[in-house]
Amino acid sequence: VSTGTVSLLKSFSALDCPWDLARYGGSQAYTGLLQGYADSPGRCFPAGHASAGYSWLALYFFLLAVKPAWRRYGLVIGLGLGLLFGIDQQLRGAHFLSHDLFTAMICWACALGLYRVMLRPSQAGGAA
Repeated sequence: VSTGTVSLLKSFSALDCPWDLARYGGSQAYTGLLQGYADSPGRCFPAGHASAGYSWLALYFFLLAVKPAWRRYGLVIGLGLGLLFGIDQQLRGAHFLSHDLFTAMICWACALGLYRVMLRPSQAGGAA
């Protein structure tokens, strides 16, 4: 769900990658997130590669439901993979840090939403 959400948001985004910007050797002028957009193809925000890593944040919620003592391992795996993929793309000039942080928030929100709908224990207080 999270990688699909990021992909959908990318299709509507007109933000450029750092390597496309004139100040970093590209041909496009910088445009802020909330500014109007020029004739730029963009499609660089949020970060797609990082979403492949941050999607594993869902492991935290899965482990919270089935083996709560291991939930922190799920968090470390998700954050570690997201950081690995995100930093790699930043070093290549494909994304800014803000792209990756926004992607992490999207992936966390998707995982939390699915957890609340599908895995969270009943709050009714009945015997389980």
